[in-house]
Amino acid sequence: MTLQNFFNSTTVYEARQAAAFKKHFELEIKKIPYTPGCAGDYEIVEQSEKYNELFSNSIIEFKSDKKSRKTKHFYMEFEQTSNNWVTKKNSGHQLAIDKECLLVIGVFEDFYCFDKKQFDLMINSVQHEQRTTRRNINYNKSGMGTRAWRVPVKWAAEFCNYHFTAPDMSQ
Repeated sequence: MTLQNFFNSTTVYEARQAAAFKKHFELEIKKIPYTPGCAGDYEIVEQSEKYNELFSNSIIEFKSDKKSRKTKHFYMEFEQTSNNWVTKKNSGHQLAIDKECLLVIGVFEDFYCFDKKQFDLMINSVQHEQRTTRRNINYNKSGMGTRAWRVPVKWAAEFCNYHFTAPDMSQ
């Protein structure tokens, strides 16, 4: 699979996640144009009572972690580099939280929703194993890499603000 094919397939899957989220919370949402290094996939255009009872975020960041079904852990990215760790910057899940997005992690039909408070509680409550990607993994070129916490799904489920199931996402 080429990098472009990967982005195309994740964009389609993200749109499916957004549709399931929109349906569950009875929201109107709008896709935010992609900008490298920025967080936020969708903006809430019209909120619902169901959503407002749980969240105050106006931007949603969708993440998918299908591998967690097998590994029983989420890969929660927190930083990246493009120069062999001489410099680094926040990325992934942590960037979304820092930008006050509602973080929604989808695992097929299961959705785990985190605001900043709950995400920080989960990350800071214990020391999580860390993983670093290597060159040629996940399309990383020489000098590029990401770091992430490896968080057990059961642990994340205890800390998330809200968990729901969207049966139409089961495949």
